[in-house]
Order: sequence, then C-alpha cells, then structure tokens
Amino acid sequence: MNYKKSIMLLSCVVLAGSAPFCAWASGAAEGTIGSGVLGSKGGYIHPFMSVAEAHTDNIYNTNEHTIGDFKTIISPGIWLALPRQKKQLLTIDTSSFTPGGLNIDIKRPKTFRRYQTYLFYRADLTRYAVHSEESTTDYTAEGLGQYNFKGGLSASFIDQYLRSHDKRGTGVSTELDKYKNNLADFMLSYDLNPRFKLSARYSNYKVNYDAGRNDYRDRTDNAFSAYVFYKLNSRASVFTEYRHINITYDTDSWRDSTEHHAYAGFQWDITGKSQGRLKAGYISKDFKSSLSGSKKDFVLSLTGLHHFTPKTSLQVTAARRIIEPDIPTSDSSRVHSILCRYRQKLTGRIVGEFAFAYSDEQYDGILNYGGESKERTDNIYTFSPAIKYRFKRWLGAAVSYSRSRRDSNFSDFDYTNNTFLVRLTTSL
Repeated sequence: MNYKKSIMLLSCVVLAGSAPFCAWASGAAEGTIGSGVLGSKGGYIHPFMSVAEAHTDNIYNTNEHTIGDFKTIISPGIWLALPRQKKQLLTIDTSSFTPGGLNIDIKRPKTFRRYQTYLFYRADLTRYAVHSEESTTDYTAEGLGQYNFKGGLSASFIDQYLRSHDKRGTGVSTELDKYKNNLADFMLSYDLNPRFKLSARYSNYKVNYDAGRNDYRDRTDNAFSAYVFYKLNSRASVFTEYRHINITYDTDSWRDSTEHHAYAGFQWDITGKSQGRLKAGYISKDFKSSLSGSKKDFVLSLTGLHHFTPKTSLQVTAARRIIEPDIPTSDSSRVHSILCRYRQKLTGRIVGEFAFAYSDEQYDGILNYGGESKERTDNIYTFSPAIKYRFKRWLGAAVSYSRSRRDSNFSDFDYTNNTFLVRLTTSL
C-alpha cells in the first residue's frame, strides 16, 4: 500500500543515486544541483536524466511461484525557478492512504526575496523485458508560488499532480493498480514579532484509481490547520498545531469520517550539524456512520538529520499514525514505521549508503481470506546498500541491492523481493 511507498521511496533514493535526481552526481552539496544551463549566472532551468537497468526476482510480490524479470527505467525531468535557484525547493511525499495526503509535512523554502516561483516535472518510464503487461509510465508535476508581503505576512501555494501505481501485492489486490492523485495546499503565515509566528493552512487532496475494482478507494480530503510557533533562539522553536480533516469517499460512504488532530512539537537546526522536527499528539477519528463509531489514539512523528562528521551522516524518519485502509473490509489501519539512512563519503568521488526500513500495520476490521477470518497484521522489512561514483560534476553512477520482506498473519500475503540495479545519472 502507499504508506509502504514511503519505504520504497527511501530505497529508490538509495537505488537511484540521485538524492534527489543527480544532486550527488553533479558534485554539489547534497540536495543541490550544479550550475544551470545559463552558466554561472544562470540557475533558472535544470534538466536531468537517469537511466537504470535492474533485475527483480519477484515482480508480483507473491509468496509462492515467484517470477523474475529485467526492467529498464528511464527518468527524464526538468525543474525551473524564478528567481533562480541552485537547489530544488520542494520535497513532497504523498500517499493515497494518508488522510490529507502527506506522509511528511512539506518543508517550505526559506527565502528573503519578495517572491519565489518553482516548477518541477519528472517522468518514470519502466519497461519489463518479458512481462510487458507490468510496464508503467508514471509522472509527477509540482509547482510553488510564494509571496512575502511587507509587515511579516507570507502566502504560498503548492500543487502536486501524481500519476503512479501501488506497489505489487498491496492490500488483497493481485493486479497492477494505477491511480491519479492531486494535492493543492495553501498557507498564510504572519510574524507577530521576532519570536512568535502564526500560520493557517488549507489543503485539498483527491484520490482516483483507474480500475473499477478500486472504486472503494476513491475519496476527497479537505484539511484545515492552524499553527503557533515560538522561537526559543535562532536555532530552535516550539509549536502547537491543530488539524481538522473531512474525509469523503466516492462510493463507500460508511468510511466517511472527520478527524481532529492536536499536536505539540519541537524543531531544531543546530550549527548545521543537526536538523529535525519532533511532534506528538492525539487524534480523534469520528465516523459519520453510527455503526462505525469513533476512534482515539496517540500519534507521533520524527524527522531528523545529523552530520557526525563532514563525511558521515544519519537520517531518521519515524511515525505512529492512523491511515485509510487498502482492503474493502477495513475502515482504518494503525501504522508504526521507521526509516534510517546512513551515508558515508569514502573518497572525493565515492559515496556509500545503507538504508533500513521497518513498518507494522494493524488493520481494524475482520478480513475473510483463504479460509481464515481475523484482523490482519503485516510487518515489512527493507534494507538497501548502495555505492555511488561521480565521474564528472554532471555525471554519476550507482550500483545497489534492495531486499524487502513482508511477514503477515495471513501466510498468502508473505513475500520476499530482491532487486539489483545499476543507474547512470546526468544533470545540468
């Protein structure tokens, strides 16, 4: 399911060697791109391209009768910024099964300019050598518009359109499930004084699957949020957040619900060596159907990056949350997850990385499958080592291996997947 996509995404970053998209290959600092196509005075337009060849030993993610195949992945793209920028401004991690759409809060760019605009497009063309019915064409389009008024008021609008597919074996599906998602997000922020900041935000998230068998997954989320930030010093802040989400399904109205989230949190950016955000809170999920009642639970999220030395870093993302289900007999799921990514610069041209991810999902609602009737529980483990090599500032390569395993209390849903990949990346 799509929260597992966030696990897959971590592996893909390791596999792709792109961090993101050729930033590493360009020879610039992590998260930046080299000089733009307009030269040292440019930075407005940044095209990129990656080509990969991979072998997967279980393309359908099945427990028995596994089938392997080779696949070619071509990922062209471009991003534009005005005024010019040398680094990508957004990282938007969405999931079809997260209420409101976002796995991780959007980190809006810090800019002291009057305005900033940004457009991004990437396509992922995956072609299988033998099983061509599994071939896909996915793409992502994102945009940002931000304007800073005099007096401390700032307004920003972000939109992401995603054409993609679920990971094979999601839920109880044995098919290739394609979908289209759109997230529109608008935020107003106001600096009361150097220490206090207020923010209000509205977002609309639409989920639409192509096949009629997935109509029960289609829905629209409308979310309203309010924040209060207090700056302890130049490197640390505390905040409180309230979020209200209306979740409306197109067909299965018994799943319609209203969520109330209340959080307190702490974020830090200490001398450039450690950055992160921790928030904990309480969620109340009230179903509109009297048969479903309501649910209350504790939720938590952590994102952090620490540089032990200029050559060594560790990135951690952990969460406990309530998500929408990917099986028709469930009204929600409880997920615990952690993703760790270790990065070691071995030489001026070689970087080693190791990623590990674990999650467990507990479904609410009885599932009848394979002659068994019980609440389903899945545990997923993924680890992905990789070696990256930079030939030039604009050209790099990566060799990687990824192993994923799902252990379920329904043995039919167990699987193991091993993937080897070689990727070449280039950017301007």
